[in-house]
Amino acid sequence: MDNMIEFGGAYYIIDLDKFNELIIQDSKKDDKHTETETKTTYRTNVGAGPSDPMDVESTVVTTREFDKGQEINAPKYDVVRMCLEILFTYNETIDDTLGQNRAFKDTTIPFKVAFNTLINYGILKEIEE
Repeated sequence: MDNMIEFGGAYYIIDLDKFNELIIQDSKKDDKHTETETKTTYRTNVGAGPSDPMDVESTVVTTREFDKGQEINAPKYDVVRMCLEILFTYNETIDDTLGQNRAFKDTTIPFKVAFNTLINYGILKEIEE
């Protein structure tokens, strides 16, 4: 931990795997997406007037099935991103020598909520020495 910076008497990291796990929506491995396309070819009636209907020459229906890709839960992503942004843009000086409770005592409510949210979801992890 020689090259890590202490914050509030502890060392913290962002767990990117936990972040990814939180924002990716649950999907079953056998989830398939089906797409159907219908293509119809018409034959024009020679000599028919403009109001006469055209005859259907052929109809081809193509169905494709493929695995669903990863889907991101957008509201969760936005909240986590906002919490990280609050932490990264916090400009007040925190006295690390006071210990964690006293160091965080004078922080803003948005900072405290963002910090607690990230800790609670395991995205912000305290590293044990």
